[in-house]
Amino acid sequence: MLIDYGDFVDGTSTTANPYIQLLATTDLTEAHQDFVNVRMGGKDDANWELLPPSSTGSPPKGESQFVRRIKYYWPIIAGVAGFLILVIVISCLCMRRRKRSGGRPFWRGKRSYQPLHDPAPVGMQPLGNDGAPRQSVSDYRNPWDSRH
Repeated sequence: MLIDYGDFVDGTSTTANPYIQLLATTDLTEAHQDFVNVRMGGKDDANWELLPPSSTGSPPKGESQFVRRIKYYWPIIAGVAGFLILVIVISCLCMRRRKRSGGRPFWRGKRSYQPLHDPAPVGMQPLGNDGAPRQSVSDYRNPWDSRH
């Protein structure tokens, strides 16, 4: 570790800032050999260049700016297109179901209960306590009536 306390001398107009510098304790040759032994099984046949010599970081010739942007944004474009197709398919199915159900919205579905003012379907008669059809609705007795 290198510690420099700066240059604070009385009577001078310039001073150096203090700093602390940590010096590396790793031997590069030993670290490389350790890496080769652990990660590459002891066989050091790799070319250790970071970039190929022909690559300068510029785009390939003949590839326009538009093509590069499409390659970069294609996952976003595909996701938005898929979402729109899904919305269109669902809306078409809802409209088709609405036409079949007689113009009612799809969330209402088919009516499951008949209004009270409509007559009962044919063959449906009110039953009495013994299970036999009742003659009229007026002969219905409430079990709580006998208590009062």
